[in-house]
Amino acid sequence: MKFIKKVLEAYRNYKREFFSVNQVELTGFSKALMILFFFTALWLIANGIGSSIHQSTPPEEKYSYKCEQFAQIDHFTIFDFQKPPGKYRNSYYDFFGKAPQCQKVQKGYEKILSNHRIQSEILQIRKLEEQIRSLSLKQRQLKEQYSSMLLEKVSKQSPNKSFLNANADTVKERLAKLRSQKENLNKVIAQKKDLTNYPEIQEFISLRDKYADQILDNLSFERKFYRLKISLQVFAFVIPIWLLFYFFYRFFAKREKHIFAKLSFYVASAAALYGLIELIQLIYSIIPRLFLAKLIAFFTSHNMIIVLNVLGILFFLTLFGIIIHKIQQNQAKKRVLKDTKTLNVKRECCFNCGSKRSPADEYCGFCGEKLKTSCLSCNHEIYRYAPFCTACGVRQNDKK
Repeated sequence: MKFIKKVLEAYRNYKREFFSVNQVELTGFSKALMILFFFTALWLIANGIGSSIHQSTPPEEKYSYKCEQFAQIDHFTIFDFQKPPGKYRNSYYDFFGKAPQCQKVQKGYEKILSNHRIQSEILQIRKLEEQIRSLSLKQRQLKEQYSSMLLEKVSKQSPNKSFLNANADTVKERLAKLRSQKENLNKVIAQKKDLTNYPEIQEFISLRDKYADQILDNLSFERKFYRLKISLQVFAFVIPIWLLFYFFYRFFAKREKHIFAKLSFYVASAAALYGLIELIQLIYSIIPRLFLAKLIAFFTSHNMIIVLNVLGILFFLTLFGIIIHKIQQNQAKKRVLKDTKTLNVKRECCFNCGSKRSPADEYCGFCGEKLKTSCLSCNHEIYRYAPFCTACGVRQNDKK
């Protein structure tokens, strides 16, 4: 509970800091504009990241499912080379991927698809198989009829009273004829399915065997390092943005341009947010997914998926709580340091080390810091970290 209170307190402090400029809370309209600017920065950075990522071709575009499937097939059949229906033909052709090896395999495959003899043989096989199915249906019907005749014979029923229009011998003869027809058709189909009868297919299989191992090895490599490659591209985009706008933040803060400093801080925060999300995704891709899959399967099988959700929420709560706490801790240290320096000036001491000074001193005799500066408005000489000018009364905003 103590930790949760600290996290909530840190969140409230961060929210107050997020919507304040120079410790002055913004108006409602200014807050709305700040939120709009922050989400605009998020959108622009997201577009930039998307453009950067699109420069890399995903493994699925280089080595498509069809190319991978053909590289993994151990034994081809004649139906692997059947031309798809017209409405699927173009997408089927384009499904091999952009890799040179897949393109070469695709050209060999398209050559077979455009071979009229092979396609005609495949259609004939389909028709012969349909004939076999028709013969099998007739054979099953005759077997049922033959069984009924045997029952009548065993029961010594008179042929005049039989409802069947044939005798057992005739049915037996028909069954033998159907069996012979099926055997002949199966022999013809087996001959037509024999790939050694098609030199074009043998040439394609030799081409496939030449590139199969290379395709599978390259695909495995691409899948393994694609996530890392994407992460590096994202980091290469967001880190310079974060550094640049953090520099602007420091630059404007030093010159008391607090609005511009706050806007620069928002852009840097947006870039850091994307970098953090990408880092989490990269860590997830490095952790063995098999372990995570087993963990999820364990909780799911025991009807404990809510526990997994709670663990995920606690993880992100702890992660962001620590980050926000560290940010607020640094802000608190800066405020304490600023208050200490202002208090030292009030006590007529050096703002840096707290040693006594005289009005004539330009530098501290103990730490060497310059003690005076000029007013932002009238250029009158005042002490550094004095909140107001003694000549014109203008607030100095910690002018150093």
